[in-house]
Amino acid sequence: MKEEQILTGYPHLDNIHKKYYGEKGQKAIEINKTMYRYIKDRADQYKGIAISFYGEDITYLELMQKIEKYATAFHNLGLRKGDIVTFLLPSMPETYYMFYALDMLGIARNIVDLRTSIEGIKKYINETESKTLICLNSFNPSKVKELLNSTSIKRVITTNAPFSSIKSKIKQSIGKGVVWVEGIGYKSLGNQIICPEEFKNAGATQVGYNIEAPYVPEETTLYVHTSGTIKFPKTVMSTDECQNFVAAEYEKSLMDLQEHDRFLAIMPPWILYGIMGFHMPLSLGMTVYPIPDPSSAKFDELVLDIKPNHVAGVPNHFISLLESKKIKRDTDLSFGKTYACGGAPINSTKQDEVSEFLIQHGSKSRLSPGYAFSENTSIGTANQGDYYKLGSVGIPLPDIEVMVVDREDHHPLKFNETGIICLRGALMKGYLGDKEETDKVIIEHEGKKWALSGDIGHVDEEGFIFIEGREKNVIIAHDGFKIAPNEIESKICQHPEVKNCIVFGTKDERYEFGDVAIAFIELKEKNRSKQEESKIIKEIKQLCEKELSSYYQPFAYYVGKIPYTPMMKDDKIKMREMYATEKKKNPVKKLVFKTNIYK
Repeated sequence: MKEEQILTGYPHLDNIHKKYYGEKGQKAIEINKTMYRYIKDRADQYKGIAISFYGEDITYLELMQKIEKYATAFHNLGLRKGDIVTFLLPSMPETYYMFYALDMLGIARNIVDLRTSIEGIKKYINETESKTLICLNSFNPSKVKELLNSTSIKRVITTNAPFSSIKSKIKQSIGKGVVWVEGIGYKSLGNQIICPEEFKNAGATQVGYNIEAPYVPEETTLYVHTSGTIKFPKTVMSTDECQNFVAAEYEKSLMDLQEHDRFLAIMPPWILYGIMGFHMPLSLGMTVYPIPDPSSAKFDELVLDIKPNHVAGVPNHFISLLESKKIKRDTDLSFGKTYACGGAPINSTKQDEVSEFLIQHGSKSRLSPGYAFSENTSIGTANQGDYYKLGSVGIPLPDIEVMVVDREDHHPLKFNETGIICLRGALMKGYLGDKEETDKVIIEHEGKKWALSGDIGHVDEEGFIFIEGREKNVIIAHDGFKIAPNEIESKICQHPEVKNCIVFGTKDERYEFGDVAIAFIELKEKNRSKQEESKIIKEIKQLCEKELSSYYQPFAYYVGKIPYTPMMKDDKIKMREMYATEKKKNPVKKLVFKTNIYK
């Protein structure tokens, strides 16, 4: 990058990334319409398969017919514009039909993770005052009864569980507490339950007038539940324009996204990353392959079976490929065009390993980390084609702007200065019922609104964004020194026997204030002897002592299997619990390579 091309030295003013896109990035795409209309206006030109679900192929013509039939059923059951419907559904064709059908009617969708506790589901229903629930007919009837008795829900519409995707025809667990079995016990709940057959019959009676609701600008149409960027879980309010903006940004991107491409939708529909995983490819005429239960599906088997041209996943999906027994040395992965990695950070060492693995197997794409968060509709930056840097989350998408601000007073910082990353492009409307928290995240600078991420990073002089850590995950030692976990993780992952490493902070019991860094390490080969583990940890300690500053040395090393949340993110809460349990059994001062903790 020539210095004269930088006008002010501030990323948010110079927008260096825009020049990479050329005329394609300036393409005008109309996004001010409903999500249903956005798909409808494009579907007529697509002649291929819209959805492929375990052997069942649905064409674009059939997709729109299904959506409109489902909309008729909802209308005939009395649902109207202004209603809010709660979703408790996995990724499957019926979910997509219902999602767009409700949108066609102007009905907002409150999308809840179907593995949420019953108390959590109650909270999300009551705060939106939703009166209709849609769930699988396998959902526990006693829990349905509890929801009817203690929430605003007045009616429950059930739909068939996708048995064709399940290895066991009797039952199959999905996440925690939800078992896919034939629905029983609903009869006792009377006419508050609409069974699949009743819903089908409701869609068979034609309406003699147009039931498509008019588009209303900036109307809240989606409620998505997130951990947020600060403190506790929150409900993000989003709009159809925001989701259409996401689709349009990818259409204008430097990625090779073509009609008839295969898109593996492995992220669930209750997060905005998952909604992008079907709305964007459907808008471009691709074939979407929904996976209803990612936790039970082996990623390498999905890749080999579906041969996706594109997949958007989380780091653990791609790291798992390195240990695949199915992918042989001569296995051909040349079908891969985009391996997009988001949802959680991946350290540069593992990014490089996965990329080398993909290229060695003929992939057209390296692993392409991106960056986004729900408060900006889960869209932001991406490594794209030739515009790629190891350790970076890429450049902003065409119409996204990035600003880096000081941690204390939020004044803008220049290229290569480290601060809090801010994005603007498709901002949420806010957190439902929480203006105070909204105002902490949506900030204003010179007349423009920005979403404050809570992530620490910088933008280099070529417009590439580097995330250095989560502000709340920065470890502050007793003497005030700040430790960025990702620096330790990247160094430890350089050891050839390390599958992955997560570093987190826990209370330093030697002092009144401050934390220490714990390195939680998962080795490539399992069931090693303690002697073998000891040797590897000694080598890792030597590596850290040689390559890292003295105050960056981990306080302890824990060897075990890294736990992950249902969303495939590393579960630091569980790791802290595991560490605390082991430490209680074996106080750190006595540990000399005798347990899972190595001091």
